[in-house]
Amino acid sequence: MYSILYFTIFSKKAIKILKESTQMKNLSAPLNITWWIALILAVLGIIGHFASVPILSQFSFWLVAVSAILLLIATRFKGL
Repeated sequence: MYSILYFTIFSKKAIKILKESTQMKNLSAPLNITWWIALILAVLGIIGHFASVPILSQFSFWLVAVSAILLLIATRFKGL
């Protein structure tokens, strides 16, 4: 009986902590200019991957990675 009661209390506490820790607070849509910059970087990275453009092909992964990171940061912080 005691173990069932303990498990129930622990589960409620665990669920509460899980809900609080997984909530994404203060998310906002990125500004239009930020979104367009990220889109252009991603498109350039994709073009560099599939076509043999000297500079773009060399940095295709990094262009796509930077565009994703830019969108993540802009979503997290308001005004970017």
